[in-house]
Amino acid sequence: MDGITALPELLKILPGTRVIMVSTLTQRNATISMKALGLGASEYIAKPSSQDDQEVQQFYRELLKRYAHLRRAPRLRPKRKPHSLPIPRLQIPNQQRLHPSRRLA
Repeated sequence: MDGITALPELLKILPGTRVIMVSTLTQRNATISMKALGLGASEYIAKPSSQDDQEVQQFYRELLKRYAHLRRAPRLRPKRKPHSLPIPRLQIPNQQRLHPSRRLA
């Protein structure tokens, strides 16, 4: 399962989770990045294209910067659907009508 497929499943289980998508595809294909954002990713960042130490260190600095930003940002709660039916009030029965074994002490 790739990240684009896993993202909606993750957000179904943990709504409101902040996700940073990390992919080589973000650099080559902006439509995939936009799709990830549309599916609920909070951020996206491109993986380094080489194993050059400077490029890898820059990637990790950028990843940590974006993580810190998301961590400080207020968390948006998913909107809840309003109840379509009124919530019934709990009816407490009269103590006198209850069988003696069911009466509250």
